[in-house]
Amino acid sequence: RWAGPPRLHMIEERGARRTSEGMVLEGHLRDIRHLALLDDLIVSGDADGTVRIWSTTTGEPTASIELPSLRGLLAAGSGAVASLADGSVLYLNCRKGQIDRIVLDGRNQVSWAMTVLESGRLAIGYFDGVLRTVDLKGGPATTSRVHEHPIRSICPVGDNLVAIGGYDGLVSLCDHTGRPVQQLRHHEQPIRDIASDGSLLCTVDD
Repeated sequence: RWAGPPRLHMIEERGARRTSEGMVLEGHLRDIRHLALLDDLIVSGDADGTVRIWSTTTGEPTASIELPSLRGLLAAGSGAVASLADGSVLYLNCRKGQIDRIVLDGRNQVSWAMTVLESGRLAIGYFDGVLRTVDLKGGPATTSRVHEHPIRSICPVGDNLVAIGGYDGLVSLCDHTGRPVQQLRHHEQPIRDIASDGSLLCTVDD
């Protein structure tokens, strides 16, 4: 049952204790599907592709960007990267509330997961099992087919490795250029998510 416009709740953390102080951020008209946190900004994207940028100090919106085919949103450096339905990736200048540049051109394939490595490269996985990596500061992208099935999850491992979880239950470790280094098969179901602290890799399936 629809209960009014969606809202963001910002709750302050102090040490190990959560305070009751917080703010409710209102402005989206559709379901909020994407969130990214910068130093003093919150970046949110809804089902219509409206990206709103909020001040964490005042709770007020500072800008909005319309991206109708938005598929993903991720904090990167001083801005955010947005993946679109055609597989392209944009870099957003959140201070100015505008598209700064195209990071990757579209390839008519839906992207399912992306992450930023310690080296500053963006790694993004696609429905057809292809992994693309590119330096967010500019330069050519590398493209490699890592899996025969959709890439469902990605996370950085250490400085220059990326772990990739596939719909076939396969986990691949690749270097920053997308070259496979090692493959792990411990799951029979699609990989739902991957997490790593640099030395430990955790995976979960459906």
